Amino acid sequence: NQALREAVERARDKGVLFVAAAGNERVDNDGNGASYPAAFQIENMISVAATDTNDRLAFFSNFGKKTTHIAAPGVNIVSTV
Repeated sequence: NQALREAVERARDKGVLFVAAAGNERVDNDGNGASYPAAFQIENMISVAATDTNDRLAFFSNFGKKTTHIAAPGVNIVSTV
């Protein structure tokens, strides 16, 4: 989506860091079927994958050598929801 890309770029121009979940479709965000905005290769974008209880990539998490920058716990997270 070009409008979404432009919004992230405007944020970059104002010095804003943009953090997005990599996605939950188990796809490579470097290729076809990528999840956006996480797959945008823009300097102010950090894309976060999910890890499981063994600190491995969660079975459902998107990934990508170029587009996914960090991972964080995403399985069995305690919540009030």
